[in-house]
Amino acid sequence: STTESLTQLQSRSGYFTRLRCRTAVALAADETMTLTLRKNGANTALACVQTNAQTSLDNDVVSFADGDLWNMLESCTNGTGAATKAFITMQFYPN
Repeated sequence: STTESLTQLQSRSGYFTRLRCRTAVALAADETMTLTLRKNGANTALACVQTNAQTSLDNDVVSFADGDLWNMLESCTNGTGAATKAFITMQFYPN
């Protein structure tokens, strides 16, 4: 989409792994938050699914070539809890 193209970053050759998601407070029991690494406008296997735990980790590996574009997709269910901050980290290893 046009909106997504405004938020994509260009990668060099290498791979992303160890996507870690953490929330400032635990989510309510009826809430989930999913953060997914996107490559060239498509979802990849590297994703954190956060439930009522405060931390989630995914060790899948996603390879990128020079010039590939990446960004993150966040999707949440609306539950009964209050809004909270989400923190993400992931590692990139250049080839």
